[in-house]
Amino acid sequence: MIEQTVREKLPDNFQTSEYLLEHGFVDAIVPRTQLKKTLVQLIRLHKPHSTTLSSAESLEAGPYCHLPFPAEHHNSLTNEHKIQATPQN
Repeated sequence: MIEQTVREKLPDNFQTSEYLLEHGFVDAIVPRTQLKKTLVQLIRLHKPHSTTLSSAESLEAGPYCHLPFPAEHHNSLTNEHKIQATPQN
């Protein structure tokens, strides 16, 4: 349907999540088992900085620095975000 509309040959993997990730349409592909934790982390990113979390909330989802940013996306991040986006083991 899309090929007929744009009248161009599209790649075989055009509508896959990997294609969307590679071309910047999504920031991460998250396994279903980690979806709740990732959503909590993303919502926390949008809270005002003055909001403090209880230790229980902090332990529940962990720091947002564990978001799965692919290495190629690090070039577009600021230095502060690079530090926060680097997974810590």
